[in-house]
Amino acid sequence: MKNGQVVSVDDLLHIQNFESPWTSWTEKEFRSELASEDSQQLYIHDTRGALNGFLFYRMLENEAWIVNMAVRDKGRGEGTRLLSHFLIQLAVTHPHISQVGLELSTANKGALGLYKKFNFKKISERKSYYSNGDDAWLMLRSMVNEKASKKQS
Repeated sequence: MKNGQVVSVDDLLHIQNFESPWTSWTEKEFRSELASEDSQQLYIHDTRGALNGFLFYRMLENEAWIVNMAVRDKGRGEGTRLLSHFLIQLAVTHPHISQVGLELSTANKGALGLYKKFNFKKISERKSYYSNGDDAWLMLRSMVNEKASKKQS
């Protein structure tokens, strides 16, 4: 796992478009997010050093928001590894963060299962939110348990 290292926008687009059709950032949006001072990224690589996944997030006062996440090689635990690392890193480096939020398409069953596994809870639904007609869920996860666990360690 590496934070904020230089990666190819083409690699990001390939993973997103080929592996995760539910996200739809353009090249311009990736470049804008990478250039933003507010944006933070976490990357996962395979044993050869090739990009295998990414997680873009933003910090907003006492919250963190996952704004884009995708992995190559679905079903091999890469999403679990990436999200787990992100949440642990967040609890250690930003103890003031009380919750993590995200928005996703309800058609993305794999992501829904992953986020539910990590105790993200649906807080609202946006009907026909995406241009293809998919609904969106807004989900939140409390970071309070991580803080309690850290204090007990």
